Amino acid sequence: MKLMPPKQLGPRCNGELYSKRNKKCSLFSDGKRQEILQDFYSMRSLQLQREYIARYIKLEEIKQKTKQKESGHADLKTEINSLKTSIEGKISHLVDDIKDLRKENTECKQRIVESERKLKKFNLIVYGVQGIETDTTDELLKVIGDYLHYM
Repeated sequence: MKLMPPKQLGPRCNGELYSKRNKKCSLFSDGKRQEILQDFYSMRSLQLQREYIARYIKLEEIKQKTKQKESGHADLKTEINSLKTSIEGKISHLVDDIKDLRKENTECKQRIVESERKLKKFNLIVYGVQGIETDTTDELLKVIGDYLHYM
């Protein structure tokens, strides 16, 4: 059997929050509060404790009902719609970016094809000269000039 520490009286309610909720915190003295606590916890069964509480509950008509949301479904739907809108916006930007990149890619391919066509069109073939790898036009002209000089 587990031993439980004796129940102690909690702090007295006070403050604006309790007064707004129509709590009657000052109705009982600390002595009366201690007496109620001891009476309640001296009962040995949960059923007796529940009956004790039930004796002091007063049922009143509801003065005004507040409209409650359907188990939070409205909040969930709002959040889902918000996320959907956000995602659609981001996807829209990505689709636009993809279109732009495809256009740039097509333009780059066209420039490469045009450059290769020009290289082939204006390629200079000198028969009798072994493959020359030069980085500049001046070097190429020197090699061709030397070749023509020795012919």
